[in-house]
Amino acid sequence: MYWLFEKPLAWTSEEGSRAFVYAALGEAPNDDRMKGAYIGALASISEPSDRVLSELGEKEQAVFWVICIMKYFKEMLTCC
Repeated sequence: MYWLFEKPLAWTSEEGSRAFVYAALGEAPNDDRMKGAYIGALASISEPSDRVLSELGEKEQAVFWVICIMKYFKEMLTCC
C-alpha cells in the first residue's frame, strides 16, 4: 500500500538534485524570472507570491536572514 503514495508524494534523489542544481544555476537569459520563485519537480518554475514581492515580504525576508545568520554564528561559537 505504501508504494501507492510514494510516487505522487516523493522525488527520487536524482529528481531532487536536478531541481537543486537548476535553482542554484538558473537560466542565463531569465535570471530575474527565478527570483523568489518556487522550483518544483523537474525544474518547473512557479510565479512568486504577491507577499514575497511586497514591501512586507522584503522586510520578513531580511528579518529571517538575520535570524539565520545569528543562529549560524551562535552554533559556530559554541561548537569549538
